[in-house]
Amino acid sequence: MIKNRQNSIRTKDEDGYTRRAGCICFKSEQEEEVLLVSSCRHPGRWVVPSGGVEPGEDSKEAAIREVVEEAGVRGRLGRFLGEFQNDVNQTRTSVYVLIVTEMLEKWEEDRTRSWFKVDIAKDMLNAKPYQQQYLAKACSGRIHNYLLFGALQAVLFPAVNTRLLPFEVTTYWMQHILILVVPFFLVSCQGPFSLEPVWDFTWATLTFTLFSIYMLLVLQPLGMILHVNLNNMVCPAVSDPFHGPYYRIIACCHQPVLIFVIGKIFCVVGHKFVEVLYGRPQPKKVE
Repeated sequence: MIKNRQNSIRTKDEDGYTRRAGCICFKSEQEEEVLLVSSCRHPGRWVVPSGGVEPGEDSKEAAIREVVEEAGVRGRLGRFLGEFQNDVNQTRTSVYVLIVTEMLEKWEEDRTRSWFKVDIAKDMLNAKPYQQQYLAKACSGRIHNYLLFGALQAVLFPAVNTRLLPFEVTTYWMQHILILVVPFFLVSCQGPFSLEPVWDFTWATLTFTLFSIYMLLVLQPLGMILHVNLNNMVCPAVSDPFHGPYYRIIACCHQPVLIFVIGKIFCVVGHKFVEVLYGRPQPKKVE
Protein backbone atom coordinates (compact mmCIF):
# COMPACT_ATOMS: atom_id res chain seq x y z
CA MET A 1 0.00 0.00 0.00
CA ILE A 2 1.36 3.44 -0.96
CA LYS A 3 0.71 6.71 0.81
CA ASN A 4 1.56 10.25 -0.29
CA ARG A 5 3.27 12.25 2.45
CA GLN A 6 4.25 15.82 1.61
CA ASN A 7 6.82 15.67 -1.21
CA SER A 8 7.59 11.97 -1.02
CA ILE A 9 5.75 8.71 -1.39
CA ARG A 10 5.77 6.37 1.58
CA THR A 11 4.76 2.74 1.79
CA LYS A 12 2.77 0.86 4.40
CA ASP A 13 2.84 -2.78 5.41
CA GLU A 14 -0.10 -5.17 5.54
CA ASP A 15 -1.02 -3.96 9.06
CA GLY A 16 -1.18 -0.31 8.04
CA TYR A 17 2.11 0.70 9.67
CA THR A 18 4.36 3.08 7.75
CA ARG A 19 7.57 1.33 6.69
CA ARG A 20 10.75 3.12 7.73
CA ALA A 21 14.46 2.33 7.75
CA GLY A 22 17.56 3.82 9.31
CA CYS A 23 21.08 3.17 10.54
CA ILE A 24 23.04 3.43 13.74
CA CYS A 25 26.15 5.03 12.22
CA PHE A 26 29.32 4.13 14.11
CA LYS A 27 32.64 5.87 13.62
CA SER A 28 34.65 2.65 13.65
CA GLU A 29 34.44 -1.09 14.15
CA GLN A 30 34.90 -0.50 17.88
CA GLU A 31 31.40 1.04 17.92
CA GLU A 32 32.30 3.54 20.63
CA GLU A 33 31.00 6.68 18.89
CA VAL A 34 27.72 7.14 17.04
CA LEU A 35 26.63 9.84 14.59
CA LEU A 36 23.42 11.75 15.30
CA VAL A 37 21.76 14.46 13.22
CA SER A 38 19.54 17.38 14.12
CA SER A 39 15.78 16.87 13.95
CA CYS A 40 14.06 18.62 11.04
CA ARG A 41 11.03 19.43 13.22
CA HIS A 42 12.97 20.35 16.37
CA PRO A 43 16.45 21.60 15.33
CA GLY A 44 17.64 21.61 18.95
CA ARG A 45 17.12 17.86 19.28
CA TRP A 46 19.22 14.97 18.02
CA VAL A 47 17.90 11.91 16.18
CA VAL A 48 19.10 8.74 14.48
CA PRO A 49 19.10 9.20 10.68
CA SER A 50 16.07 7.34 9.34
CA GLY A 51 13.07 7.82 7.07
CA GLY A 52 10.35 6.21 5.04
CA VAL A 53 10.82 3.35 2.62
CA GLU A 54 9.89 4.43 -0.89
CA PRO A 55 8.17 2.27 -3.53
CA GLY A 56 10.53 -0.24 -5.14
CA GLU A 57 13.02 -0.08 -2.26
CA ASP A 58 13.85 -2.72 0.28
CA SER A 59 14.74 -1.73 3.82
CA LYS A 60 18.51 -1.93 3.23
CA GLU A 61 18.37 0.40 0.24
CA ALA A 62 16.17 2.84 2.13
CA ALA A 63 18.48 2.83 5.16
CA ILE A 64 21.54 3.60 3.02
CA ARG A 65 19.69 6.35 1.13
CA GLU A 66 18.46 7.98 4.33
CA VAL A 67 21.90 8.24 5.93
CA VAL A 68 23.29 9.80 2.75
CA GLU A 69 20.42 12.32 2.57
CA GLU A 70 20.19 13.18 6.27
CA ALA A 71 23.71 12.66 7.63
CA GLY A 72 25.84 12.93 4.50
CA VAL A 73 27.78 9.74 5.17
CA ARG A 74 28.54 6.51 3.36
CA GLY A 75 29.88 3.28 4.78
CA ARG A 76 29.67 -0.48 5.18
CA LEU A 77 26.23 -1.77 6.06
CA GLY A 78 26.50 -4.27 8.88
CA ARG A 79 24.17 -6.37 10.97
CA PHE A 80 20.40 -6.00 11.11
CA LEU A 81 19.30 -4.90 14.59
CA GLY A 82 15.63 -5.65 14.06
CA GLU A 83 12.30 -4.04 13.28
CA PHE A 84 11.15 -1.54 15.90
CA GLN A 85 7.44 -0.78 16.19
CA ASN A 86 6.11 2.60 17.32
CA ASP A 87 2.39 2.32 18.04
CA VAL A 88 2.04 6.05 18.69
CA ASN A 89 3.25 7.06 15.23
CA GLN A 90 2.09 3.83 13.59
CA THR A 91 5.53 3.07 12.16
CA ARG A 92 7.80 0.04 11.87
CA THR A 93 11.46 0.89 11.43
CA SER A 94 14.11 -1.55 10.17
CA VAL A 95 17.42 -0.57 11.75
CA TYR A 96 20.93 -1.56 10.65
CA VAL A 97 24.46 -0.88 11.85
CA LEU A 98 26.60 1.16 9.45
CA ILE A 99 30.35 1.70 9.84
CA VAL A 100 31.11 5.14 8.38
CA THR A 101 33.90 5.24 5.81
CA GLU A 102 33.19 8.57 4.10
CA MET A 103 31.76 11.90 5.27
CA LEU A 104 30.44 14.08 2.46
CA GLU A 105 31.11 17.82 2.46
CA LYS A 106 27.72 18.54 0.91
CA TRP A 107 24.54 16.51 1.21
CA GLU A 108 20.87 16.89 0.41
CA GLU A 109 19.35 17.90 3.75
CA ASP A 110 22.46 19.59 5.17
CA ARG A 111 21.47 18.84 8.76
CA THR A 112 23.79 19.44 11.67
CA ARG A 113 25.64 16.24 12.51
CA SER A 114 27.90 15.28 15.38
CA TRP A 115 29.69 12.30 16.91
CA PHE A 116 28.80 11.21 20.43
CA LYS A 117 30.04 8.52 22.76
CA VAL A 118 27.38 5.80 22.94
CA ASP A 119 26.41 6.54 26.55
CA ILE A 120 26.09 10.27 25.80
CA ALA A 121 24.13 9.56 22.61
CA LYS A 122 21.52 7.72 24.69
CA ASP A 123 21.01 10.88 26.73
CA MET A 124 20.80 12.98 23.56
CA LEU A 125 17.91 10.76 22.43
CA ASN A 126 15.80 11.29 25.56
CA ALA A 127 13.08 12.91 23.45
CA LYS A 128 13.03 9.79 21.23
CA PRO A 129 12.89 6.83 23.65
CA TYR A 130 12.11 4.37 20.86
CA GLN A 131 15.37 5.40 19.17
CA GLN A 132 17.21 4.77 22.43
CA GLN A 133 16.10 1.16 21.94
CA TYR A 134 18.16 1.04 18.72
CA LEU A 135 21.35 1.82 20.65
CA ALA A 136 20.44 -0.56 23.45
CA LYS A 137 19.96 -3.39 20.95
CA ALA A 138 23.26 -2.56 19.24
CA CYS A 139 25.13 -2.98 22.54
CA SER A 140 23.07 -5.74 24.17
CA GLY A 141 25.98 -8.22 24.19
CA ARG A 142 27.46 -6.30 27.12
CA ILE A 143 25.07 -7.83 29.64
CA HIS A 144 26.91 -11.17 29.48
CA ASN A 145 30.12 -9.54 30.69
CA TYR A 146 28.53 -8.81 34.06
CA LEU A 147 27.50 -12.41 34.66
CA LEU A 148 31.06 -13.75 34.59
CA PHE A 149 31.25 -13.72 38.39
CA GLY A 150 29.12 -16.89 38.47
CA ALA A 151 31.67 -18.85 36.45
CA LEU A 152 34.51 -17.43 38.55
CA GLN A 153 32.75 -18.55 41.73
CA ALA A 154 32.24 -22.02 40.24
CA VAL A 155 35.98 -22.29 39.55
CA LEU A 156 37.10 -20.94 42.93
CA PHE A 157 34.49 -22.84 44.96
CA PRO A 158 33.64 -25.91 42.85
CA ALA A 159 30.49 -27.85 43.66
CA VAL A 160 31.07 -31.26 42.06
CA ASN A 161 29.93 -33.59 44.84
CA THR A 162 26.56 -34.23 43.14
CA ARG A 163 28.03 -34.81 39.67
CA LEU A 164 28.12 -38.60 39.43
CA LEU A 165 27.56 -39.32 35.73
CA PRO A 166 30.49 -40.12 33.42
CA PHE A 167 32.39 -37.00 32.29
CA GLU A 168 30.05 -34.78 34.33
CA VAL A 169 32.89 -33.31 36.40
CA THR A 170 34.97 -32.77 33.25
CA THR A 171 32.03 -31.02 31.62
CA TYR A 172 31.65 -28.84 34.72
CA TRP A 173 35.24 -27.58 34.47
CA MET A 174 35.21 -27.15 30.70
CA GLN A 175 31.93 -25.27 30.81
CA HIS A 176 32.96 -22.73 33.44
CA ILE A 177 36.47 -22.17 32.11
CA LEU A 178 35.07 -21.52 28.63
CA ILE A 179 32.55 -19.05 30.09
CA LEU A 180 35.54 -17.07 31.37
CA VAL A 181 37.68 -17.40 28.23
CA VAL A 182 35.17 -16.97 25.37
CA PRO A 183 34.25 -13.34 26.26
CA PHE A 184 37.81 -12.28 25.41
CA PHE A 185 37.38 -13.78 21.95
CA LEU A 186 34.03 -12.02 21.54
CA VAL A 187 35.51 -8.70 22.64
CA SER A 188 38.28 -9.13 20.07
CA CYS A 189 35.56 -9.36 17.39
CA GLN A 190 34.33 -5.90 18.45
CA GLY A 191 31.00 -4.88 16.84
CA PRO A 192 28.12 -5.82 19.16
CA PHE A 193 30.64 -7.18 21.68
CA SER A 194 32.59 -3.94 22.09
CA LEU A 195 32.99 -2.81 25.69
CA GLU A 196 31.42 0.30 27.15
CA PRO A 197 33.56 3.02 28.81
CA VAL A 198 34.86 1.92 32.21
CA TRP A 199 32.85 4.55 34.09
CA ASP A 200 29.56 3.69 32.38
CA PHE A 201 27.53 1.71 34.94
CA THR A 202 24.37 1.41 32.82
CA TRP A 203 24.93 -2.22 31.81
CA ALA A 204 26.11 -3.28 35.26
CA THR A 205 22.98 -1.82 36.84
CA LEU A 206 20.71 -3.42 34.24
CA THR A 207 22.39 -6.81 34.74
CA PHE A 208 22.04 -6.55 38.52
CA THR A 209 18.33 -5.75 38.18
CA LEU A 210 17.61 -8.64 35.79
CA PHE A 211 19.75 -11.04 37.84
CA SER A 212 17.95 -10.15 41.08
CA ILE A 213 14.52 -10.59 39.51
CA TYR A 214 15.49 -13.97 38.05
CA MET A 215 17.07 -15.31 41.24
CA LEU A 216 14.54 -14.06 43.81
CA LEU A 217 11.28 -14.20 41.85
CA VAL A 218 11.91 -17.25 39.65
CA LEU A 219 14.53 -19.64 41.07
CA GLN A 220 13.76 -19.10 44.76
CA PRO A 221 10.02 -19.93 44.55
CA LEU A 222 10.67 -22.86 42.18
CA GLY A 223 13.34 -24.28 44.47
CA MET A 224 11.06 -24.09 47.50
CA ILE A 225 8.11 -25.66 45.69
CA LEU A 226 10.06 -28.43 43.93
CA HIS A 227 12.55 -29.02 46.79
CA VAL A 228 15.38 -28.73 44.27
CA ASN A 229 18.42 -26.61 45.08
CA LEU A 230 18.38 -24.63 41.83
CA ASN A 231 21.63 -22.67 41.49
CA ASN A 232 22.17 -23.17 45.26
CA MET A 233 19.21 -20.94 46.03
CA VAL A 234 17.62 -23.05 48.79
CA CYS A 235 20.78 -24.02 50.65
CA PRO A 236 24.53 -23.47 50.20
CA ALA A 237 26.81 -25.80 48.29
CA VAL A 238 29.31 -27.85 50.30
CA SER A 239 32.11 -25.59 49.04
CA ASP A 240 30.30 -22.33 49.82
CA PRO A 241 32.27 -20.23 52.36
CA PHE A 242 29.05 -18.72 53.75
CA HIS A 243 27.33 -21.53 55.65
CA GLY A 244 24.64 -21.07 58.26
CA PRO A 245 21.13 -19.64 58.63
CA TYR A 246 22.14 -16.27 57.14
CA TYR A 247 23.45 -17.82 53.92
CA ARG A 248 20.90 -16.20 51.60
CA ILE A 249 21.16 -12.77 53.26
CA ILE A 250 24.93 -12.80 52.84
CA ALA A 251 24.57 -13.96 49.22
CA CYS A 252 22.21 -11.05 48.50
CA CYS A 253 25.01 -8.75 49.65
CA HIS A 254 28.09 -10.26 48.05
CA GLN A 255 26.55 -11.16 44.68
CA PRO A 256 25.64 -7.55 43.72
CA VAL A 257 29.14 -6.48 44.72
CA LEU A 258 30.66 -9.19 42.52
CA ILE A 259 28.49 -8.20 39.54
CA PHE A 260 29.97 -4.70 39.59
CA VAL A 261 33.53 -5.54 40.70
CA ILE A 262 34.18 -8.57 38.46
CA GLY A 263 32.32 -6.95 35.56
CA LYS A 264 34.37 -3.77 35.75
CA ILE A 265 37.63 -5.69 36.15
CA PHE A 266 36.77 -7.54 32.93
CA CYS A 267 35.90 -4.19 31.31
CA VAL A 268 39.34 -2.74 32.17
CA VAL A 269 41.21 -5.90 31.15
CA GLY A 270 39.11 -6.21 27.99
CA HIS A 271 39.96 -2.66 26.90
CA LYS A 272 43.66 -3.37 27.44
CA PHE A 273 43.34 -6.68 25.58
CA VAL A 274 41.81 -4.96 22.53
CA GLU A 275 44.42 -2.19 22.71
CA VAL A 276 47.25 -4.74 22.68
CA LEU A 277 45.56 -6.76 19.93
CA TYR A 278 44.77 -3.92 17.54
CA GLY A 279 46.84 -1.01 18.82
CA ARG A 280 45.43 2.38 19.73
CA PRO A 281 42.78 3.51 17.21
CA GLN A 282 44.02 6.32 15.02
CA PRO A 283 42.03 9.55 15.39
CA LYS A 284 39.83 10.46 12.45
CA LYS A 285 38.75 13.87 11.26
CA VAL A 286 35.57 14.82 13.08
CA GLU A 287 33.36 17.76 12.33
